[in-house]
Amino acid sequence: MKLLLWIGYGILLTLTVMSINPDPSLSVFTAALIITFSLILGFLDHIGNQFSDKV
Repeated sequence: MKLLLWIGYGILLTLTVMSINPDPSLSVFTAALIITFSLILGFLDHIGNQFSDKV
């Protein structure tokens, strides 16, 4: 469930960056970077939660 939250944050941040920066090629790169970063953070958060439940 938290993974969806991280993805949502990534999409919101991407839309914000794209609305500020009109250059489309840079926006696509930035969007990919932000979404990838948010996915990694969400996945690490998910792993951390799984690990803390077992301890």
